[in-house]
This record gives sequence, structure tokens and C-alpha cells, in this order.
Amino acid sequence: MKTLRIILVLLVLLILIPFAGHILWRIEPQRQLGVILVDKSVTDICRSSHLPFLWTLNHFRFTKSDGKPYDLATDYYGFLPQAPENSRNFEVKRIRLEDIEELSDKNDVLFYADTKGITYGEWFMGASGEKKGSTIKIIGGLNQNDYFLLKSMYDKNKTVIAEHQFFSSASDPLVLNKTAEMFKIDYSYWNGKFFPKLDTAKNPDLLPELVASYTKLYGKPWHFKGPGIVFIRGSRILVLDQNDLLSPIPLIVTPKSKAAEYHLPDTIQYPGWFEISGSGPANEIFAEFYIPVNDSGRARMEREMIPVHFPAIIHSRQKQSLWYFTGDFSNCRIPYWTRKIKNWEKISVLHSSSPQKTTNFVWRYYIPLMSKILDDTYKRLH
Repeated sequence: MKTLRIILVLLVLLILIPFAGHILWRIEPQRQLGVILVDKSVTDICRSSHLPFLWTLNHFRFTKSDGKPYDLATDYYGFLPQAPENSRNFEVKRIRLEDIEELSDKNDVLFYADTKGITYGEWFMGASGEKKGSTIKIIGGLNQNDYFLLKSMYDKNKTVIAEHQFFSSASDPLVLNKTAEMFKIDYSYWNGKFFPKLDTAKNPDLLPELVASYTKLYGKPWHFKGPGIVFIRGSRILVLDQNDLLSPIPLIVTPKSKAAEYHLPDTIQYPGWFEISGSGPANEIFAEFYIPVNDSGRARMEREMIPVHFPAIIHSRQKQSLWYFTGDFSNCRIPYWTRKIKNWEKISVLHSSSPQKTTNFVWRYYIPLMSKILDDTYKRLH
């Protein structure tokens, strides 16, 4: 009987806590904030490449000017997959030149989640998952209209946020250089990611072309098995495994003063994709990546001129509303329905303990950071 009572109490709590959280969420005041979202790399119906950003907007009650919540599936520019997903239908929503001044006047935030884009071959893939067909982009990279919108928002001191893949090689070179100058960022095209298993037989996320490039470059087969970090730049590849690393997962380190101000952990593991970009004195390094290598790993990174420490979050000193994230922070599948439960992000922290999962980083770091940036923007306007 005692066990049954405990089970019943737990079941009641499981029902009451979300219900009470939803009631508390509904009585929170709505806050109108004009947001432009651009995502050119959406590859699934659940929009995981910008889902945490939309979760943050809705959870913290930021709405459109008409009081309606932002819609995950439609309220963005870029590549829009259409349901059902297996139909492979899509729409492309582009920024039009004639709309730019009005967009920058009426909106307060511009966020570029991903500009890498998607090719016809990537979208129209076979049932096996093998990419087939053309490498021509359906959409991708920064174009002239992107630059004009960025410049207009920048000049009007609106909040501008961009992240990993923003300086995509798919971009127009002139636009890329002008945008990098605006952000005062030096991009290197080096990208990296932690993999829990480097064994190709056990990890489907290891792309065959990556393994083939390694074999061609080094003249030997891919032999890695355990966890490690892979760095990629074009045809150049560096693989660090347990023989090179003190710990396999990259760290993001935030100065204690900033961590306290933004309610962030000062050190957290980040398992997702990241890029190596430099920054000049016009920017402050809000947080930095650290690759925990031993002497062997450090020497191998130095040979490729890859730094052990490099920027994770860049914040402009001249334009306090300009941010750049070098990690793919907004790309994660979290339960979207929880956006309507107050303090769910704090509850999730209690059971999101695995550092190998990006969800741990999203709940503990990304959402507190992004909500503070949006909150500061709203307060500046009101």
C-alpha cells in the first residue's frame, strides 16, 4: 500500500507541476518585440536549427506587434520545409530589397541562425539517406540583401545576433568581406565538433566524405574508435582522440563577472559544431572555447595553426547590441511544448546532466544568455 501511495503522489505531482507552471506562464505579461529570424539551413519539419530560439521567445512571452506568438514553422526567412516531410515540398522566403527599410524600422532584433543553406541533392535524398543529385544550392550564403538588412539594423542600433555558419563559404565573397568588417571578425573556415564515438561502424554522424578525405589526405585508413574532436577546413582534417586530449569535450569558459551578470555557469562543456574565428580590439571576448589537450594534442594543433583558446561569444564594444556566437548554439531538439510552462528551463537543468548532449548546454547556457539579451533589448526600448 505504501508503494502504491508513493506512486499515486508522484503521478499527481507529474500532472500538477506542469499544470501549475502553465497557469503561471499564462499570467505573465506579454512583451511586444519585433524579431526578424533568418535560417537558410532548415532540414526537418521540427525546425531544430532555430527551435531553442523560438522556444526562448515564446517562453519569456515576447510577441509580435499584434500580440500573437512567434510561429516556429513560418515566422522566419530562409528555407521552409512543408508537411508532410516525405513529400519533399518546400518554400523559400527571401528578404526583398524593397522591404529592407520597413523591416529595419519596425523590428528590434535581427537573428541569423544559419546561412550555410541547403542543396537540391541534400533535400531530395534517397530513402537510405544517401545524398543524390545536384550540389546546386536552393538557398544559402549571405547575399547583397542580407548585407543591406544587417547594415540598416546595425546603423539604427538594433540588436543583431549571428552564429556559426554565418560566414559560410556559400556567400558572395564581397558581401562576406563587408559583413566581416562590420562585425570586426576574422573567419578562418576551420570548423570542429566533438564525437562521442569515432568508430564509423558505431556512429552514423561521421560523414563518409569526411572519412574519405582523411584517407586521401593522410594515405592511411580511418582507425579511430573512442571519443574525440574533429577539425575540418576544406580538404584539411585534424582528428584528436584520447591520445591527444585530457578531456574529449570542448569547454566554453566565461569570466566570472559576465557569468554572474547573465546567470551562466563560468565553465561548461559544449559538444556541438563550432568554428574558429578571431576578433579585433573593437570587440570583447564575452566567452571563449578551450580545447583540453595534452602536449601531443597541443603540438598537433600548433602544426595546423589551430589555437587552443579561441572566441566562443563575441560582443561589440562599439555597438553593445551586436553579438556573434561561434558555436551552433541554436541547433537542438528540445520539447517545444514546454515553452508554455513557467521555469521549465530551471526544472530541465535538474535532469539534463549529460555533457555529451547539446540539450544540457541549451538549458544551462544558451537559454539564460539569449533571454537576457532579449530582455535587455526590450528594457532599452521601454
